[in-house]
Amino acid sequence: MDKITRLRQAAIEFAQRAESIDSVQEIDLCGSLAKGDPYPKDIDLAIIISSLDNISVLAHSARKMSSLFHNWDVFVFNSNLNYLGRLCHRKECPSKSVECIGCGDIPFIKQIREFSFKPEIFFSSPFEILFNREPGSKFIRHRQKLGVAENRNFEKFENIMLKCWECSNTFVFTGGEQKYYQQHGFSEPKCCEDCREKKHRIKMGF
Repeated sequence: MDKITRLRQAAIEFAQRAESIDSVQEIDLCGSLAKGDPYPKDIDLAIIISSLDNISVLAHSARKMSSLFHNWDVFVFNSNLNYLGRLCHRKECPSKSVECIGCGDIPFIKQIREFSFKPEIFFSSPFEILFNREPGSKFIRHRQKLGVAENRNFEKFENIMLKCWECSNTFVFTGGEQKYYQQHGFSEPKCCEDCREKKHRIKMGF
């Protein structure tokens, strides 16, 4: 199973679990997966709930996505499309998390430090409906109300060839690897995978 299929399957399975919760009104896929990015870094979902009843059950359903892919975010909105925060990855709430502002103020809803929700950015994402109790998408209607244009652009990465400093052989630096290195502030690799593995074995004493 390739990465995109695995991520989409995790999102669909979450929607199937969550639709049995009465307070859940709509679940949409958004972000890089919805844009068609061939190298998505995570699963982004947007969900509308009518109340905080059973929020712990909803968070538990979201955590099950980690069995297929650990990097996911579920952005939670109330019926008026007011942003509440993201579903928490932790089993206990409050958990005294240092990254969550007011940990436990809203059970299992986290507010991440240094993150400021900007509607003009969030609602520019495409929205792919996974579950809805009503015809049409409230997210899309809200985007139109805000006058925000849909943006399907994403940074494109093409595979490039690099020369290994150790063995002088050329190796492929894939688009997915380039995106990962860029996101983590790494410089491009100087050595091929075989030489990196050999260095690692020597360092570990193998």
